[in-house]
Amino acid sequence: MFDDMKKKFDAIDVMAIVLMGKANKLLPMMNGFVLEGQETYQFPRLVAMFLHDDKLSADQPDEVLQQYVDRAIEQINKNRETNKDVYSIPPELLKAKYRGCGSGIVTIEKGTRKVLDFDYTDSKFRVLHEQNMSMTKSAGRKIREDETTITYRANFSSCQVCLF
Repeated sequence: MFDDMKKKFDAIDVMAIVLMGKANKLLPMMNGFVLEGQETYQFPRLVAMFLHDDKLSADQPDEVLQQYVDRAIEQINKNRETNKDVYSIPPELLKAKYRGCGSGIVTIEKGTRKVLDFDYTDSKFRVLHEQNMSMTKSAGRKIREDETTITYRANFSSCQVCLF
């Protein structure tokens, strides 16, 4: 079973590489849709996965390929909605402050969605004698907002800030 999965993932990886070589053909099919961050890597992989699941190769007529491009864009939009409350912690903050999973507060820049600062406790606002489940359950609650930033209660997991 493991070998079958490995073969499938290897085939998808190879097809994604082939599709990356066809970027000039795929870009016009995206109708101005803009990929952000990791999506540039995920997009050809999604198209390849959908093609592979339907037992097709990357060499398809434009009309057929368009259907798979549309499916990949639809999936990316779903992923964006799911990930709207997840923020990556910048490497410099990871190195300086990240100690693993937990909860606390985070300050996020409004315009860029960049994590500016985070802390494992909300001691900047009031002292907590221990972190407890009520703090975790309140992730996403806005603590403070100004013109450029918003501070929330948050959970920290897998080098990310989660507002849920």
